[in-house]
This record gives sequence, C-alpha cells and structure tokens, in this order.
Amino acid sequence: MTAPRVYCAAPYEDAGFVREHVHDRLRALGFEPSSRWAESAFGHEDLTSFTTLTLRRIAAGNDADIDGSAALLMLARKGAGGECFAEAARALLRGIPVVWVGRRTLSAWREGVVRVDDLDDALQALLVITKGMGE
Repeated sequence: MTAPRVYCAAPYEDAGFVREHVHDRLRALGFEPSSRWAESAFGHEDLTSFTTLTLRRIAAGNDADIDGSAALLMLARKGAGGECFAEAARALLRGIPVVWVGRRTLSAWREGVVRVDDLDDALQALLVITKGMGE
C-alpha cells in the first residue's frame, strides 16, 4: 500500500510553516507530502537570481508534484501568495480535489474545492477524500 500524496500550496514565505508543521501532520496521518518546494524554500521569494531555464525547471517540478498527488491542500493567506493560486487551478483542471483553508478567493468556489475553516478540518477532509486510495 502506498500513502496518498498531498501537495500543499501556500505563499512562498510560508514554506517554514508548511515544512515544519503541515508536512509533519500529513505524515502522521499516513500521507506523503509531495510539495517539495517547501523543503527548499527559505525567506522571501527572489526569482531574479535564476535563469529562465532554471525557473522553467522549478515550475515543471512543481507541476509534476501536483500531477502525481491525490489531493491539493491550499493554504491561502490574505495579502500573500501568487503561484499557489495557479497551482490550485492546475489541480482542478486535472481533476485533483482541492481542500481550501483561509482567504476565500473566487477560485475557492470552483467545482472540486472543499472549503474548510482551519488546518484540523482540512486534514479531516483529506482523510475522507483519499479514503481507499493507495490500497
């Protein structure tokens, strides 16, 4: 049996929280976090230090992580985020369910999105959505 993979989309600046709290909680529930971006992101996102080719490779890696996931956990925070909203849209276009916590943008109301109030509720929703996957 393989653990269902869950991608966590969040503002880049929240990578430490994702890495140290969300990924750990996902693992404790039997999920495999697929959001590798959070494992190597520190501080403020500065895309100016990368070449175009490197940026495309990073984006392609994130896309592959999303595409290989059973669900996407969206941690939307007011006043932050950018790419995380594109990641949620990608998941929805591929039929991957999205569990949405936090700031409610228009995308939070799209078909395929489960809106919840907090991380605890999100983890419970992920358990329900992925029940039986990986068996």
